[in-house]
Amino acid sequence: MLTGRFNDTDVNIDVVTNGDRAYRVMVWDSHPSNERMIKIRYNNLCYQLKNNDKYLSQEDWSIPDNEDISYEMKVNGKSYQAVFFQWPTEIGDSIIHDQTLANIMLRTLSGELSNLSEEDRHKEIEKVYLEKLSALSSNKRVWFNISEQEFDKYVIVMYYENVYNLNNGRDL
Repeated sequence: MLTGRFNDTDVNIDVVTNGDRAYRVMVWDSHPSNERMIKIRYNNLCYQLKNNDKYLSQEDWSIPDNEDISYEMKVNGKSYQAVFFQWPTEIGDSIIHDQTLANIMLRTLSGELSNLSEEDRHKEIEKVYLEKLSALSSNKRVWFNISEQEFDKYVIVMYYENVYNLNNGRDL
């Protein structure tokens, strides 16, 4: 386990490998925070990733200011987690990107979208593009959650995963 600073917070870092390949990096707060501070950090991470061109997500994962996360977690069993996907950057990823665009083009040329107004067609194409790209890019994800460490003290646990580096039966 390593220690350091990440996003202005003291953290612990662990790397999970498959042979000589890292497929998950786990980062978690070294020091638990109270509910107010953890909610601010969580929402800040959501904002940073949503507004970073390297990541994509179709959901707003932020927590409303008036939500009592302690109550929701303890009484209602609610979990707070956010999932983002890395945009294509490598050759294999660009093939996925091209396949997604081809799928949209096929739907357009087949007339499937012809009954929609131009604005609705644009929204549908964007939605389909993001859904397909999310599904295809799910092998490279970043996700994080809030974990209660002690009574009313919380940490954020963040995972960077590259599922391409799992063995997927190669070593059987």
